[in-house]
Amino acid sequence: MATSASSPPRTQVYTLRMAWVLLLGGFVIFAAWYSLRLCCSVIIA
Repeated sequence: MATSASSPPRTQVYTLRMAWVLLLGGFVIFAAWYSLRLCCSVIIA
């Protein structure tokens, strides 16, 4: 029991990494969408 507890929680690290990937991906997508919208508004105006 002690040996299994001393081992690092792999699932926690995996979920944390997935959260970071989703956060960074969402930020990149939001930045691209915002820049595209800004360019479109400048072209239209």
